[in-house]
Amino acid sequence: GNAGNGNGNGNAGKQDEYFPGLTKNQRVQFRVAPPDKGKDSARAYDLTLEGGTPIPPFQQGYLKSYIRTAKARFGDQVFDIFAGSANQTELEENIVAAYDKVKRQIERQEAKVMRVQEASGLNFEETKTTTSTTTKTTTTR
Repeated sequence: GNAGNGNGNGNAGKQDEYFPGLTKNQRVQFRVAPPDKGKDSARAYDLTLEGGTPIPPFQQGYLKSYIRTAKARFGDQVFDIFAGSANQTELEENIVAAYDKVKRQIERQEAKVMRVQEASGLNFEETKTTTSTTTKTTTTR
């Protein structure tokens, strides 16, 4: 689920929106506000990890997983290109175009992760340390 504390990136622009997630059994702390008008449930705000540490913008392994998935999709695209290409030149051009596209997507995502982590004040090492702390999730209804 989403941490519910907004995108936390000030005015960095829509391209840098992120939705920090919590993992199962992760302990958090938050303040409780009355329900919004017309709602029954209380609202949680000032959500942090237990002890007050900010929730990292990305979970440990996020970028590695993103890259692995992008490469797997590229493999699927290459398979389809082989199946549908009329000649060697078309085959090569389509594979190069697909590779260039996935390479740009990976580079954009790497840059986004770096920008968001810099803006959040958490570097990669802090993110790894923070997200490896797993205990019990506190939830509200």
